[in-house]
Amino acid sequence: MFSSRYGWRAATAAACLSLFLGVGSASRAADPEIDALRKQMEELKTRIDTFERERSTRPTEEPPAGTTISGDTKNELPAAPAMDPGVQLASSWARIERGMDRAQVEALIGLPRETLNIDGHVVWYYVYPRYGRGSVFFTGGQEVSSIQTPQFGWGR
Repeated sequence: MFSSRYGWRAATAAACLSLFLGVGSASRAADPEIDALRKQMEELKTRIDTFERERSTRPTEEPPAGTTISGDTKNELPAAPAMDPGVQLASSWARIERGMDRAQVEALIGLPRETLNIDGHVVWYYVYPRYGRGSVFFTGGQEVSSIQTPQFGWGR
């Protein structure tokens, strides 16, 4: 019963599969683009192997600071530019989170210009000539409850 009921489906599937695999393998062998890509891939593998062999035989010792290898100064990297103070400051303000204590806030943005006491809550007040004013509000337990960030960037 199985062979008569499902036999024609299996036979049809097998015929389609063999036809597909036969046509696919014939077209793969005859396609010049695929042959060119295979050749290029083999050349790249050879170049990578050569590079890795050369790299593994190089000395691992670093030259003394301030020296160049064989007088080549073109490949020396320039010193990284200093980060803009406004970018640093904005980044520090962005890292302030609710629940931080005073020491954590001070480590990020420094001491305030003025300390206020509003309704029993401490408020640190900051003034930046280029960016405006900012405030950090602390709970009675001396943890950050909210902040008002200075206007950095396009908002001014």
